[in-house]
Amino acid sequence: MMNQPDSLKHRTILNFSRAFFNYNPRIVTFCVMLLVLSGFMEAIGIVMLLPLISMTLTKDTGNPDFLTQAVIQTFDKLGISFELHVALIVISSVIFLKAVFIYWAQRINIKLAVDFARDIRLELMNTVIASQWQHFMLRSTGRFANAITQQCTNIVNVCNGVLNLASMIFLSIIYLGIAVVSSIEVFLFSAAVGVFMFLILKNIIRLTKIVNARFVTNSEKLSDQLINSLSIFKPLKAMGRQNSVTPFMHEEIDGLHDTTFKIAVISNFTTLIQEPIVVIFLSVGIYLIATFSQVDPAFLIFSAVLYYRIVGKIGEMQSRIQKLSGAQNNYWSVMELIEEGQEYQERCDITEEKVSFDKAIEIENLNFAYNEQPVLRGVDLHIPAKGLVTIMGPSGSGKTTLIDILSGLYKPASGRILIDGQDLAAMNIVSWRRSIGLVPQDTVLANDTIYDNITLFDASVPREKVEDLLKKIHAWDFISNKPEGIDFVVGENGAMLSGGQRQRIAIARALIHNPKLLILDEPTSALDKATADKVCTLLAEISKECAVLVISHQSDIVSLSDIAYKMHDGKLELMKPAYAKDLKNESSAA
Repeated sequence: MMNQPDSLKHRTILNFSRAFFNYNPRIVTFCVMLLVLSGFMEAIGIVMLLPLISMTLTKDTGNPDFLTQAVIQTFDKLGISFELHVALIVISSVIFLKAVFIYWAQRINIKLAVDFARDIRLELMNTVIASQWQHFMLRSTGRFANAITQQCTNIVNVCNGVLNLASMIFLSIIYLGIAVVSSIEVFLFSAAVGVFMFLILKNIIRLTKIVNARFVTNSEKLSDQLINSLSIFKPLKAMGRQNSVTPFMHEEIDGLHDTTFKIAVISNFTTLIQEPIVVIFLSVGIYLIATFSQVDPAFLIFSAVLYYRIVGKIGEMQSRIQKLSGAQNNYWSVMELIEEGQEYQERCDITEEKVSFDKAIEIENLNFAYNEQPVLRGVDLHIPAKGLVTIMGPSGSGKTTLIDILSGLYKPASGRILIDGQDLAAMNIVSWRRSIGLVPQDTVLANDTIYDNITLFDASVPREKVEDLLKKIHAWDFISNKPEGIDFVVGENGAMLSGGQRQRIAIARALIHNPKLLILDEPTSALDKATADKVCTLLAEISKECAVLVISHQSDIVSLSDIAYKMHDGKLELMKPAYAKDLKNESSAA
């Protein structure tokens, strides 16, 4: 798992920087070293300016100041005569090296930032996949989508911003050091102006963080509402109600509009206000020096350049802090999702362990409540290893909840589920689920090929196996008539197929990995009687090879069932056969 701060309450740039550093300390340290080297190169270039200006203005370096004297003595020790062309070559060389070091650091940092964002995406995906079902179903799909796409992409920019901020800090320290050596007055004046800028703009940084947090929230809500609207777009379009989508999302669109405008205005204001402040103080300083003291013109020019660079870097640093204080909300929002998911992880390992289901499933005195409202009451159910079992009942009677518990998506309040005598609570739930094929009530197909919809994008499944299965369940005829065959793209949610065709694709998807238990939730509810009869006959054929459990509120399938139950108000009542207890005893003896 990735290193991250212990608490999500401390959402600061420092904590984000610590998390990024801990991701790969060696690489981050190397980038910092490159930034330090680039800072020294710029420092050499700045130091060379004073003697260069002196030579240009006076044509000699007689009676030099301390800094000029130090430069000339350094060149003398190296056996090099300090002349104009030498100074220009040195300045050009160190500035070139500075650019090389910065490019090198940025290139490495960009790669590291992209890797950092990728691993956050993977951790978020793995956390969502491994979370408990009751946690997942209560979470916003739009928030997940926004986090894994937009917010993780923005994290890359935050990482780059942290590197740039570090560069600004190093350069500011170096410039202040040069100011201390050359003129303590320039140092104090520059530091005072820098502190003044921080004081008058600190509230803007706080405001930026607040506004950007609202922007992130609006983005999450808009993404969620967009996904919800598109999921029901067909009935909206068919009923001429598509224009109702915009008002539905209008509040979040307006919220994004307002926060985007405020972020841009605040950012531009901070950038624009800094330069007038710098120039006003520079003008005052030059006027006072020129009026009340006698300073060498070369040193005056150098001091002005040094001041401008120091305060300019401090201003850039503040602008970078302002942007990061807002942009880091993307990181903390994703981390919050990950932390929430980790609190609701399923405690199980993915293994290749096979579950034994050769006799029967026995559900004994099962009880379940949701939000303290009883849903299942003392349910007893027998499912033989082969055969068709049907549970009838009206909507809301608890049928779907029962199969959710059987699939391990919920845990019962009391009672047992025994699979060949072994308690499901003591089994590896993932291994058990791999023995199940599920056809949910709502047939959901991806906008992809028939092959990918059946295999769930598992390219290791042979195409011949898919074709043989489709023939076996009498679905090959309508597929073979298409030029693309199993490479036919079914459209958004299977829009290019009929209801019966979609249902057969869903059944094929559930059977492709040879499950021991096939569960179907309302498989015929959206089909006409002729198509429903064909599906029921198909299920009866499949039940000769594995256990088939059908949830339905229609009675047509009862005649084909080996065992049928009726559920009402969370209670299960035997309908067929009357000798179910004898059947249970025979199964146990087998």
